[in-house]
Amino acid sequence: MLAACEGRHLYRIWNHVPRINAWAAGLDVVVEGAAVRVSHNAELQRIADAIEAKYGSVWHFDVGDGMFGDGERAAAVFRIETAKVMAFAKDPHGHTTFRFDGA
Repeated sequence: MLAACEGRHLYRIWNHVPRINAWAAGLDVVVEGAAVRVSHNAELQRIADAIEAKYGSVWHFDVGDGMFGDGERAAAVFRIETAKVMAFAKDPHGHTTFRFDGA
């Protein structure tokens, strides 16, 4: 069973993913959108298989009852329905924004 706080405040999510953690180099990407729970076992299995194919068996996830794992080690899975992406270049400095349909 998921803890009561799992999934709280996920109506809108900002995901900041620095590609290189340096002031004068790299690209920062911000993805804005709604976090939507993935609970269908077939879709969860597809995601688990893709993660394991990319990162190896150390990242193996069992799928059960609409989430990864079971019991105390259960984890809900969310996808971002992307509304807007912003990218910030550091050298040379620059930025851009892309809004998806309906945003």
